[in-house]
Amino acid sequence: MPFAKNIQVDEEDRLDHQLDGYENFLYYFGYFGLWEFEPKPINSVNVDYVRGTEPKSIKLMPRFKKLIPALVEAWNPPQDPITDSIMGMMSMFGDILDGEEEAVEEAEEELESLFTLLQPLFAKGELKNILLVPGEGESINGNFTLTASLHSSCWRRLRLPGSATLLDLHEVIQEAFGFDDDHLYSFFMDGKRFSKYFYNSPMDVQGPYVHEKQIGRLNLYEGKRFVYLFDFGDEWLIDIKVEKIEEEEEKPADIVEKKGEDPDQYEW
Repeated sequence: MPFAKNIQVDEEDRLDHQLDGYENFLYYFGYFGLWEFEPKPINSVNVDYVRGTEPKSIKLMPRFKKLIPALVEAWNPPQDPITDSIMGMMSMFGDILDGEEEAVEEAEEELESLFTLLQPLFAKGELKNILLVPGEGESINGNFTLTASLHSSCWRRLRLPGSATLLDLHEVIQEAFGFDDDHLYSFFMDGKRFSKYFYNSPMDVQGPYVHEKQIGRLNLYEGKRFVYLFDFGDEWLIDIKVEKIEEEEEKPADIVEKKGEDPDQYEW
């Protein structure tokens, strides 16, 4: 496997000090293809206490270069000297790899992605749901067929272009179920009510908002599910499943199929 940089770890090395006692990082990062390391031989005769696995050398892989910013940002709680030490190590690796951009890019082309390696181990769609951050995808041009279901006997099949926003989807759902569009609502892109992966109606006090995100940029794939919650009092919860994505000339949003009568929005 190609690598970006080979680092020798000496006894007095700052890196050796920062990894002392945290050999799990060596194995975790090695397992996920971020680096390869050669352990130091253990000499238990001349010491009273055998330390854990220590690196003799570490080969930094191109993928690690790309993940350093995310690792540092997502895993750096305040007032934590242990984590600060490890994050310092990450920053040091970033400095080591500066100026290696060409080698990283060339080697990255030869690397098989982690997603590709793990995909056969999961049922269709499951791995994408784990790895992809909702709402952060590259743009897909074409038409999306979605099934919006209140329950098994009341659902609507909808078609929207990738350029449509979640606001457009809201309006189509409102028309499809005969709602009055007189309450706040949200889309939760991981399928869990009140999760952090949300888009709110424009009248809400907190964004991100539905008019800011296009359907084609939501990391959607066939089989993906998310939910639409309308009216935080009565809580009309509609499950949305992506049935089909066709990369073709975009068509206007439409209700293509209906099952069941429109629900009575106000039952009193």
